[in-house]
Amino acid sequence: MLRLYRITLDSIDERGRSERALAAQAARNSVFAFRTELRAAHAASSTPWEAAPRLVFHLDRDEHSLPAQLGWRGEDGAESAISFPSNMSDFHGCHRTADGTAYEYRGRLTGDWAFPEGIEETSASGLHRFRTEEGYGGDWHSSHELRLLVDDGGAAVERVTWRDQRGNSGVAMLQAVSGEAGTTDVRVTDVEASDEFAQGGETADNLLTGSRTKWLVHDDTAQIHFTLARSAVVTSYTLMSANDCPDRDPRDWTLDGSHDGRTWTRVDSRAGETFSGRFETREFRLRAPAPGYRHYRLDITDNSGADETQLARVRFVEGPTGRAFTGYYQRYNEGPIGYRGTPVPTPAPVPASLAIPAPLLAADLEAAVQSLTDTAQTLAALATRLRES
Repeated sequence: MLRLYRITLDSIDERGRSERALAAQAARNSVFAFRTELRAAHAASSTPWEAAPRLVFHLDRDEHSLPAQLGWRGEDGAESAISFPSNMSDFHGCHRTADGTAYEYRGRLTGDWAFPEGIEETSASGLHRFRTEEGYGGDWHSSHELRLLVDDGGAAVERVTWRDQRGNSGVAMLQAVSGEAGTTDVRVTDVEASDEFAQGGETADNLLTGSRTKWLVHDDTAQIHFTLARSAVVTSYTLMSANDCPDRDPRDWTLDGSHDGRTWTRVDSRAGETFSGRFETREFRLRAPAPGYRHYRLDITDNSGADETQLARVRFVEGPTGRAFTGYYQRYNEGPIGYRGTPVPTPAPVPASLAIPAPLLAADLEAAVQSLTDTAQTLAALATRLRES
């Protein structure tokens, strides 16, 4: 007995269209979460599997195709490679930890969602969005946005490989970028200190110059507020010691960032720091990049023993603003081509002080609706008069 599951009809000019449509419908959900397990490689079949961290991934080139295979390497050296059935119900593969220990690796699907709802639902971290280009014919050509997320509970990924169910495959090797390359100083447009020695010309403005001047305050504590020319992802800052009196050098301080200059968030804290010479520049890296602040506050809570505190210069350094990638892409039954991408810019969050309160926004919308209603009634009355004239 023959039982039919599905019949599709395609015109000669559009062969495969129905199959592509069905695949696109199945690929609407592109965020997947799996419960995972590990078992030591070459262990006896009776060896029990051990629970491992959840795996969440999302890979979308806007081609509406589900993955068949996925591999990734973390920044700590750990790597995994897995394969899926067509319905994405589970996976099987292998995993190697950073110390080289190999495991069997398997997982069972616990949920799948559309983007971006799935990112919010799973609270997964590490989403990358890239503007991409494909290299062929001796030049680079704009391509679709690539969204990439692999969260296995370990280190951030540095390389991802994949093959989809249509036979297309690709590799993306991630690297840090900042503007054109490297790190850059962020211009400071304004600086204010809690105090300064104005009579001696040793004011806070001197902290922004390249000359060997200094800022000095007759106290062992001080606060300095800096306003940047624009919001920037600051990854480090530098302090330069002044010309004399090492006991005036800052020793303990905190650094806070703010979007609006009123609400502050701690981004760094230092204690027991010393300078080995005069006019020595020391760089202090933030443990995590500051998220696009425009205002910074350096709060010096103690110095090296004097009754005065001084510095020669302060600089803020903008590091990598995201991750770029380089790699290749190969469509089914075609040769490989170049593939590269740069991060899609993320708009700076709107400060709470600038956000429109919900009640005020609702009142504005209601007023707009009433205005449109009045206008519609006026136009209707005018149309009636014109018909009757």
